[in-house]
Amino acid sequence: MNAHILNKNILRKYDIRGIIGVDLSYDDAVFIGMSIATILIRKGIFSICVGRDGRLSSEKLRDSLVSGITKCGVSVIDVGLVPTPCLYFSVYNLGQNAGVMITGSHNPKDYNGFKIMIKDEAFYGDSVLEIGKICESGAFLNSGRDASVSNVDISAKYIDEITSFIDKSSVNVCIDAGNGASGQIVTDVAKKIGIPQDNLLFCDIDGNFPNHHPDPTIEKNMKDLANLVIEKKADFGIGLDGDADRIGIVDDKGRFVYGDTLLCILSKFLLLEVPNATIISDVKASKVVFDEIKRLGGNGIMWQSGHSLIKDKMKKTGAALAGEMSGHVFYKHGYYGYDDGIFAGMKLIEIVQKHKVKISDLIDALPKTVTSPEITVKVDESQKFEIMGKIIHDFKAKYTDFIDIDGIRVNFDFGWLLVRASNTTNCLVIRFEADNSENLAKLFDTTHEVLNRYELNLKQ
Repeated sequence: MNAHILNKNILRKYDIRGIIGVDLSYDDAVFIGMSIATILIRKGIFSICVGRDGRLSSEKLRDSLVSGITKCGVSVIDVGLVPTPCLYFSVYNLGQNAGVMITGSHNPKDYNGFKIMIKDEAFYGDSVLEIGKICESGAFLNSGRDASVSNVDISAKYIDEITSFIDKSSVNVCIDAGNGASGQIVTDVAKKIGIPQDNLLFCDIDGNFPNHHPDPTIEKNMKDLANLVIEKKADFGIGLDGDADRIGIVDDKGRFVYGDTLLCILSKFLLLEVPNATIISDVKASKVVFDEIKRLGGNGIMWQSGHSLIKDKMKKTGAALAGEMSGHVFYKHGYYGYDDGIFAGMKLIEIVQKHKVKISDLIDALPKTVTSPEITVKVDESQKFEIMGKIIHDFKAKYTDFIDIDGIRVNFDFGWLLVRASNTTNCLVIRFEADNSENLAKLFDTTHEVLNRYELNLKQ
């Protein structure tokens, strides 16, 4: 079969992602499908679940992808327009071994891409690059089988599973689906567990995202939800990203809650059920997370940022729970271990119901530090990792207490600073935490001085 060259920029660390009509085309999707099928055939897998989000390009991408997969003799189970966790669920529930989700996740509306799942494996890094190599070589395999395409609606089973532990008599939360792929499922979940429909925001699936950008980890995107929580006197609010594998929270006072603070809350109650459990968070997380896990008798592990990397580490360590600053939450205890924003929201409802607690009280009880938001500094994609290497070298030349599993996190008596290269965008990611505002400013200045050597301005 003919070879095909993919734009190397779409082959990201964790998935395939690009701008439709710029660096990702519908023809690309055909060859990506053929490459995925080739990888499956090598593993003796001859069927795959396929789902898609509500972006304007997703249906046509689905048609192209499925064409490529079936051309190689691999059958497709199309689970339709669903959030990413529902696609993951279908792989387990339907007894399959692989899935691919067509989604642009939390990116702007002109983006789209593919998240690939092979059950019990971590598909990232070299596995993603292999898709590009197969396309370029034209060495596609064919199973010799008659491939079929079937349609399965898995939504009801998914909803039953994620709500099975909810007391349906006392649920008062608000949910913002952000016009993303979770809209219909959120509506159905609300009906099932007794959330009034006027506690819901933006459940119409609309690939133009007319109300706000579909990223609930950015505070301004949660303003409508925060206002609704106050108006309804709700226990808390749940915000979901474009494909609902990430969650954002506002508490009962309408305050925005960072992902690491959410993990502190979830960890506290998981450790009541699973004493000494291993819990993972990423290098961007507050020191409070790891201190609290240790105080409560758990084993906290700091790891690289990225949902695929976290899932891989969970499998290797037997972790019961993991969470990232980016809002990915992974429950292995009582669930499957993949990132599911809707399920994480249901677990938070369970905590409030079962333990009669307020989210605001849980947050206020945590040790107080001063933290920066996640700061991004744009950098030329072709030079990103080279510059990052130089920055790591500069910090190591001056400081001895550091963690370098993902960029560099330098520890001080009064806090820490982090600089890492994003694996999904052309930027460096910076974050600080300190015991007071004055020391936070010191960390900012220290980092700015190093970045300025490479004409990167942290003060813009």
